[in-house]
Amino acid sequence: MSEDEAHALPLALIPQSSRPMSLSELENYLASAADLLRGSVDQADFKAYIFPLMFFKRISDVYLEEYAWQVPDNRSRQF
Repeated sequence: MSEDEAHALPLALIPQSSRPMSLSELENYLASAADLLRGSVDQADFKAYIFPLMFFKRISDVYLEEYAWQVPDNRSRQF
């Protein structure tokens, strides 16, 4: 693929219609975008990338929940 073709590829994915997309059209559009981002990685191997991201996202969410629970809301205090 040439550099010009690579730059033109995202433009080809932009819907040219002014009408709203249906749900199935949106799903197909997002699936195509995911395929472009995923590249040549096999779908079965892609879980090796997704599971660690999900794990770290969960750790981050739990940390934020615990932090919010442990740290009092200082906005309600009057000094």
